[in-house]
Amino acid sequence: MERLQKIYLAYRIWLEDAKMNKNIIISVVLGVLILISVVQLVQLNSLKEKSGTVSVPVASQSSSSSSSSGGNKPVPGNLNNLPDMVGGC
Repeated sequence: MERLQKIYLAYRIWLEDAKMNKNIIISVVLGVLILISVVQLVQLNSLKEKSGTVSVPVASQSSSSSSSSGGNKPVPGNLNNLPDMVGGC
């Protein structure tokens, strides 16, 4: 019976240590995530300062489409009546 009590006591001590280690690991991971967030915030601010105002050209949609190579080839007549979106939202 005494041996069983010693084993139980050792188990309880180990369990308390495991809880402490788990809390330490969670705290370290949380600290690393916060540090990564701060680093990304600094990087984002430096990019915004470097870029200033960036104008992105927006292409207007026309009734004729261009090919993937960028050329303005004439579209065959049977393709002119296709809907803009097929089977999507």
